[in-house]
Amino acid sequence: MGSGTINSRLARCPILHKLFKLFMTSSLVEGAEDLFGAAAAKAHDNEQAVEKLHAKIGQLAMENDFLSKVLGANR
Repeated sequence: MGSGTINSRLARCPILHKLFKLFMTSSLVEGAEDLFGAAAAKAHDNEQAVEKLHAKIGQLAMENDFLSKVLGANR
């Protein structure tokens, strides 16, 4: 084969260069869903976890208020 980068070899053959660009573009488009789809699913899971934690914080705040009133402690 000879020395040189892939780009320099492809530059010498315009047809191969166009096919390579087409292949890389289609690979990117097909792979983008996997890449960004996983991030979207993870973000959705994180949102659910945050909502659950907010609910727990609210519950604990109510319990704390109730106990402070029952025990007569001043906040």
